[in-house]
Amino acid sequence: MARSAARRWLGNLVALAVAGLVCLVLGEVAARVYFDQTSKGGREPSLEGTVGEYDELLGARLLPNATATFGGPEFETTIRTNAHRLRESEETPYERAPGVRRILLCGDSFTFGHGVDEADRYGERLAELLGNVDVINMGVWGTGTDQQLLLYRDEGVKYGPDLVILAYFVENILRNGASTRFIAGGRSASKPKFVIENGELVLTNVPVPAPGTATEESTAEMERWKEIEERQGVVSFPFKSFLREHSALYKFAHDNFAGLLHRAVEGEVDAYPEYVDGRSEWEVTKALIRTFRDEAEENGSEFLLVIVPDGRSMEPGTISDTPYQKLEQLCRAESIPLLDPLPEFRAASEQGEKLYYRYDAHWTKAGHALVADLIAGRLRAEGW
Repeated sequence: MARSAARRWLGNLVALAVAGLVCLVLGEVAARVYFDQTSKGGREPSLEGTVGEYDELLGARLLPNATATFGGPEFETTIRTNAHRLRESEETPYERAPGVRRILLCGDSFTFGHGVDEADRYGERLAELLGNVDVINMGVWGTGTDQQLLLYRDEGVKYGPDLVILAYFVENILRNGASTRFIAGGRSASKPKFVIENGELVLTNVPVPAPGTATEESTAEMERWKEIEERQGVVSFPFKSFLREHSALYKFAHDNFAGLLHRAVEGEVDAYPEYVDGRSEWEVTKALIRTFRDEAEENGSEFLLVIVPDGRSMEPGTISDTPYQKLEQLCRAESIPLLDPLPEFRAASEQGEKLYYRYDAHWTKAGHALVADLIAGRLRAEGW
């Protein structure tokens, strides 16, 4: 009798395991069909061609006169750079034409136009809306405010802009506080890092270590980055990177349900606890923004800080609004011109506008159009 019961129990266990395996296989097939029907370029972003290279000052910068095709789950774009290492098909001369005003855009992948064609970026739309103005886009993938300031000093000032716009993504505080930038596939890239000594910004980690050079600090920062992922509801476990790369079912479940599950268990996520007075990341970020404003004005330009919201902020209560509040406090205290598009972005999202790619988390064409409209409205009100 006991053996018979044990056999039945074992048989049920095997049947359950087989059924589970069949469900996983069917789920994987269904997920792959879903992605094939709803996406472009495969499940993970891919870059065909090279548009960047190592730089001992910036860590990395765009190559001159390069072309590449970038594809992701929801887009496919062609990237072209000009002789000045900017993502622009045409080259804007340093000397401006008489009577034409100039705007210089500084920022990361949002300004660069990750996921959209060059013509659909907010800079191009802004130029159309204002008319008789050169809009020069110096956005570079994956950079922090520190690298953007260095690029402005090295290249941006040559254009003599009337206005410098710094598009600040709220995640940049993490990059500003690190000498290593972590990218897809577990890879990393070294970068310059500013620290504050005696109340002044001091540049460190320059010359930037060449790719593949491991340092004690970069190893420590890898552990810090894992902690950042975990606090944002991204939990590490064995084979996670393998599943992310190879399983459509895992990607579908993660992208659609991980955030909902985390909110149900944990509530609102404090995604960026670095925005606290006294923390080195925030103190450096504040100093970088102030310095950007000061140097722009010293060079004869106006300055405008534009906040780039985290896509998760479109749904109130998902992540904390602290970054926006702290940036507003900074700009009010320092008299820094500020445009925070979060209220308008939330309102548009509530009306069904798809401002961010669902899986990629960057602006869609509609997101770029909205921020361009807001900037143009602000500038028109100021006499542009």
